[in-house]
Amino acid sequence: MGRRLRIPYGFQDLLPKECYAKKRLEAVLTEIYGSYGYNEVETPTIEYYDAFHDVYAPDKLKKMFKMTDSDGSLLALRPDITLQVCRMASKLDLNYPQRLFYAENCFEYFDNGDTARSREFAQVGVELIGDSGIDGEIEIITLAVQSFLACGLVDFKIDIGNNNFFKGLISEIGLNKKDIAQLTEFINKKDFFAIEVFLQSKKIASEFCDKLLLLPSLFGGREVFAKAESICNNKLSLSAFENIKTLYDALKEIGYEQYVSIDFGMLHGLDYYSGLVLKGYSKNFGLCLLDGGRYDGLCPSFGFDGKAVGFAIGVKRLLSALNETGRQDSVPTIDYAYFSDNADRKTEMSFTEILRKKGFRVLKIFCKDKSALFEYCKQNKIRNACIIYNKDIIEFGEEDILCQT
Repeated sequence: MGRRLRIPYGFQDLLPKECYAKKRLEAVLTEIYGSYGYNEVETPTIEYYDAFHDVYAPDKLKKMFKMTDSDGSLLALRPDITLQVCRMASKLDLNYPQRLFYAENCFEYFDNGDTARSREFAQVGVELIGDSGIDGEIEIITLAVQSFLACGLVDFKIDIGNNNFFKGLISEIGLNKKDIAQLTEFINKKDFFAIEVFLQSKKIASEFCDKLLLLPSLFGGREVFAKAESICNNKLSLSAFENIKTLYDALKEIGYEQYVSIDFGMLHGLDYYSGLVLKGYSKNFGLCLLDGGRYDGLCPSFGFDGKAVGFAIGVKRLLSALNETGRQDSVPTIDYAYFSDNADRKTEMSFTEILRKKGFRVLKIFCKDKSALFEYCKQNKIRNACIIYNKDIIEFGEEDILCQT
């Protein structure tokens, strides 16, 4: 059969159990977003490569699936949806903020067949486009918390940071982009030794070294504010500090303090996010489930002024985290199984439709033997069975099925 029974690595089929759990999860999330006045949008799977070229970093551009159109234009499978929503927003009335959500698949190219990562992955996300200020950021974080709670995730944290805190600290050091990228990696890993060695190799003044070495330790609850404020000696860092403090106080007021954690050393997409950054984690699952933040620079790349903030949830990762806690939805069982002699199809249809309208799942078994029907019910844990002969309907309950020899 060769490759006919195989699929490319990084892609997967969704069998009934997996597909049901995925669709249920997406339905729960999108219902929440709809209740907040967010409207669903869909974006094309394929975009012009140029739409991403001037926005994404070179390493991310390399991870895009590319192809050529019939006219020679370079196309790409979408690597994420936020940029597409920003392009779409140019057609909307932004005199007031637009609330949008999506549930779609994205694609990432890599040629390492040993990796367990997916090249096609489902995302559900929200985008608040327009000048919504701090209230918009509070709403987005609130939605992030409610997303996890509604799905049954309990032991989780939404980490809150602000890229501008770090940008302010390094504004006077004079590092180039490559150096900043290297330093960012060390800070995100909270590798104090690597940070110290790196700063010494660049001959950074001790006053700046002390501040940057403190950065990875600035995570936790309210107790980190005093230390963070002590190293704010510039307007950009101070503005970021005030932003995080205001958000934290607001979330505490509404009772969400237990679900959020501050991390001034969380540096995420410095060229992409323009301020607030978010990441969501579950205690029993090590990978990031949710990420997002403020990206005021994306809409201007499409020729219009539009501030924006949002997040995306990795559906597969969230399902895995829920599975770790035993909270993943299972495919519902069949309520009724029946067979018919097909002598009166009108009676058969009328009876089964009444059951379905009551919310029962009804399955026809293609057999003519009661013992075979009962055996099927036992194997599949179906509690009710029916036999339809002409206009006669004979019903059996769980006790009848289990007593059948």
